[in-house]
Amino acid sequence: MGLFTDSISQILTTQNLQRVGARIKPQQLAQIVRQSSVDSVNFSSEAKNLFAIFENDTFFDTTFGLPAGLDETQQQELQSIQTQLQLLTPSTGTVQSFEKLYDYFTDFMKRFVDETSGQDTQTLEESLKAYVVQQSVGNLFGTDTSGSDIFTKLGNSNLSSLFATTLSSDEQQQLAKLSLQLNRLFFTGTDNTFSPLLEQFNNLYGLENPDETTLFEAMTRFDNRNALLADVLRNRASG
Repeated sequence: MGLFTDSISQILTTQNLQRVGARIKPQQLAQIVRQSSVDSVNFSSEAKNLFAIFENDTFFDTTFGLPAGLDETQQQELQSIQTQLQLLTPSTGTVQSFEKLYDYFTDFMKRFVDETSGQDTQTLEESLKAYVVQQSVGNLFGTDTSGSDIFTKLGNSNLSSLFATTLSSDEQQQLAKLSLQLNRLFFTGTDNTFSPLLEQFNNLYGLENPDETTLFEAMTRFDNRNALLADVLRNRASG
């Protein structure tokens, strides 16, 4: 107990050193906990999962940057980009035509579509992944495209019963931010029409362009984040 008290005292001391009105940042708190002896404290499973999710989100923030808020002029530019991209979308909105025409999806996205095509996705992990993917498609092509229909068969029809009731508004906002950050992970291409529009979209939000090694780590962390959040939501639903 003494070790834990010492750790808390260290946290409070650090916070007191902050300028008036400033709060200690999660990164600082994480560093203090790592350097302190708190082995005798039993953190809940949810607390551990949420901290691991935070660490993954910190990686995404550092790797891809924080999406910029768009002013009125940028909103108009976004609508122009989306209008041009909508001309490239398949008219049927099926997964089959989606796979055939959208050769600018990364291997990660192609593998995800291949593995879930024609199935009702029942797991929370895959439904969360499908949710972020759907958001990313909507971000890029606009809400008037058939993107939301494309992913119905990937499990989005089950989202409300699976996790929507236990997902907090903050967590929904974080997933929305993630869908913008991972645009670099989900979309790529060499098509002379699509690629410049994709680059305009990414630049509009100020997204960084990480190397292939970092993108591969992002794939792994995205899977890990979905598994962690699914575990949190399962525990909430059963609690």
